[in-house]
Amino acid sequence: MTPLMRAAAAFCTTRTSDLYWNESAWFSLSLPERGIHGFFYYFFRPNMNLLVGGPAIWDATGSEMWNCLYYDWRTFQAMPNAARKFDFTAPNSLSVETLEPSTRYRLRYDNNGFLLDLEWQAVSEPHDFTGMEELATGAAGKRLHIEQCGRVTGLMRVNGEEFLLNCYSLRDTSFGVRHFGQVVKGSYFWGIASPETAFHVLTLGDGPEQKVAGGFLIQDGRMETILGGMRKVIEDGPLSPLSFSLQVKDKAGRSASLIAKTKNPFLFVGYPDNPTTWSMLEIEHDGKVYWGDIQEFRPMEVFRRQVRGGLLSGG
Repeated sequence: MTPLMRAAAAFCTTRTSDLYWNESAWFSLSLPERGIHGFFYYFFRPNMNLLVGGPAIWDATGSEMWNCLYYDWRTFQAMPNAARKFDFTAPNSLSVETLEPSTRYRLRYDNNGFLLDLEWQAVSEPHDFTGMEELATGAAGKRLHIEQCGRVTGLMRVNGEEFLLNCYSLRDTSFGVRHFGQVVKGSYFWGIASPETAFHVLTLGDGPEQKVAGGFLIQDGRMETILGGMRKVIEDGPLSPLSFSLQVKDKAGRSASLIAKTKNPFLFVGYPDNPTTWSMLEIEHDGKVYWGDIQEFRPMEVFRRQVRGGLLSGG
């Protein structure tokens, strides 16, 4: 296992005493043929003895926490005794078990009639995102942040209906001091067509054109860091773009040009300082179909002005 994978597989062994030290993990979940998307997401604040997180699942029938298919993001849970970053069971039943460090995890949840019993399996090496997170949050210092492509399989039961999931999935994990109020306006998105063809991008900016801050590109099975590019909104929606173009260039000189469409947006306010519109992402390009998601994030005051402007203009 590489040094990056070892560092990402556990709590940081040299964390500071800052109360805002944060250790996070996220796994995406999808059932594209039903328009269902969601997350298995949590973070620890070990110096507060705090665990925050839970699952969320939504489709076209509900776009907020009170009307989506299921939502149980718990903001106040004590860290379980002897919890490890990828081996614990939370008070709300969210449970993670390491089957193989940085490669295979079992993800479980069983509460209020909603069930997840899943396995996440890596299909790529992790990519180091640390410098790009510093751009988005303004935070520097002792940090780590990685993304990794995988596949999630297993059972989901919601509203009495059972689904077998078998889809590509991105995960991330991070550690470092994090103040959510420092996050700027931008977008975090990705798509996977196969283990040989995938991308992840972070863009930053206030207008319809956002500069690419970084990410990775996988072509012909080879992963390289993205050095630059541009995202341009083609059709905007009330809370996030409905479609956009993307041009990127990576460290090896390779380029990609894609048109992406979003669907079934969900308003996530788990971080009140920077509400996020979380949507499925679909791309058809060069005979390949990518599935993924897009997280459109911004400071609360920016979001408030955007929404109130739409309301006052009759939108």
